[in-house]
Amino acid sequence: EEAKIWDVEDIEPLKTSNTKTNKTIAVRDQSNPQEIFFPPENFKIASDSALIIDEGIVVEDEDGNQFVWVPVPDVIQKRDENGELIAPSWNDENPKASYTPMATTYTYENSSVKGTLYRGMLYDFEEVKNANDVVIGAKSTYNENYTVGTTNYREPSLITGNNAEKWSPMTTITGTDYDAKSDYTQTILGFTGTNFAQDFGKQMQEDYNEMVKSVNTYKGFYVGRYETGFENISNDNNNSIIKITSKKANSTIKTLDTKNQNSYTWYGLYKVQKTFSTIGVARSSMIWGSQYDAMMNWLSKAGHNIKSLASIEELEKNKSINTGNEPKDILNNIYDLYGCHYEYILTSFNSYGRGKRGGVYYNDTSNIASYNMWYTDTPASDMGSRITLHIVE
Repeated sequence: EEAKIWDVEDIEPLKTSNTKTNKTIAVRDQSNPQEIFFPPENFKIASDSALIIDEGIVVEDEDGNQFVWVPVPDVIQKRDENGELIAPSWNDENPKASYTPMATTYTYENSSVKGTLYRGMLYDFEEVKNANDVVIGAKSTYNENYTVGTTNYREPSLITGNNAEKWSPMTTITGTDYDAKSDYTQTILGFTGTNFAQDFGKQMQEDYNEMVKSVNTYKGFYVGRYETGFENISNDNNNSIIKITSKKANSTIKTLDTKNQNSYTWYGLYKVQKTFSTIGVARSSMIWGSQYDAMMNWLSKAGHNIKSLASIEELEKNKSINTGNEPKDILNNIYDLYGCHYEYILTSFNSYGRGKRGGVYYNDTSNIASYNMWYTDTPASDMGSRITLHIVE
């Protein structure tokens, strides 16, 4: 592909001027001119943003929604000179030199998507201790069992109630539940026709491919600074409607009651985050598991122990479900990882569930790095999610 040529600007004048960009631009990290990030068109640098990528660059859209840049130096798994895939590895001496790719390619004959197929590379995390047995951080290990074609954690993949259906772009689907049930994929997500499950699976793979290619081009993506929340606003008829947000001090949108307009099943959360009203060329989505792991790898390489609350001194239970309520619940300018609600992700599990990550307001021993699951058709008062943005031009 033709290489992009960027005009590179310094971050401090952009932050000081408090003005939005009129195009997607490249911006230098204040501490290292070789480190750059890309504020999308019509975004500005937030007034309380860091000036250094590893401390959390925050951008803000015209509605005040805020997102943090997550750098991803290794996006697509590389091959060596013999064509063999290079296995992910962690460098104990220099964590920043660790090789933790986000996605790899795969082949599947029963695919309805033409061209290259990408799948997520998912990781397990463990604490790192020094010679005195003191925890000093965390590191990741690629879990090769978390892959498309298994019933374990995998992405992108449909869940249909049939254990034999472990992919996303399938031309034949015999399962009849979850993603293959019209109550969800037709009624909520809006897919029509008799092949609605196949259409959803095809879109899921195409969305994942687009995200991976974007992250590979820009070497990063944006994650919601806060869990996905909502505001009640009035329309022209003075009726109260919901507007989802990535802002501080909003109620977290959750999967409590499908009849309550403030709450959604997994399918509702997926839809409202995918259709989040962003400005310009930033496309939104519910966070993928491989994006969550890329965020965890970034935090781990920066020295945070994401396996326990040891990262955050004296953090107590976050009794509130409001976003950004606990000032200590913050890592690299990202809030709500330990508190608020568990966060639904796009990763599939078995034939009946999706992954959940992060901590929750009533648990003060939260392990934000581990994989767990919940049912996509079962509302829960402690389940929320988080928006991501990737750049498309």
